[in-house]
Amino acid sequence: MTKKVTPQLCVSAIVESAWQNLLSEIEKGKIKLLSEGDLQAHLFYELRIISNSLPNPVEIHAEDERVDLTLGRDVVHIELKFPKEGAGEYTSQRKDIFLDLQKLGSSQADHAYLGIVRRFLSPLLNRQSIQHIS
Repeated sequence: MTKKVTPQLCVSAIVESAWQNLLSEIEKGKIKLLSEGDLQAHLFYELRIISNSLPNPVEIHAEDERVDLTLGRDVVHIELKFPKEGAGEYTSQRKDIFLDLQKLGSSQADHAYLGIVRRFLSPLLNRQSIQHIS
C-alpha cells in the first residue's frame, strides 16, 4: 500500500518516500529486481504515484543525458546502481559508482541521491540504501 503524501511534502521527501515504498514492495515479494532497469522503472512508478497525488504533480524524467532520474526542473537528480550478474556484488562497479558520485556532487540540482540495492535484499541492510548526496 502506497503512503499518502501531503501537498507540503518537498521534492526530496517524495524521493525518500518512493524509495521506502519500493523497498516495502520488494520485502513483501511483490517485486523482484533483475537489473538496474527494473530498479529504475519501479522507482519511477512509485515516484509517479506520489507525484500524481499532489495538487501540482512534479515532472519526472528517466535517462536524460545526465542522470538515471530527474525530478522537477533539475530539483532532484538520482543515480541508481544494481549489482552486475556474477560480478561479486559491486566490486567491479567501484569506478562507475565513484563517477556517479562525482557527477551528482557537481550536479546543478538542489538535491542528489545515489540509490543502491543488493541482488538479494535484506530489509535491515537496505533501509538506508538511498543516500542524500547534496
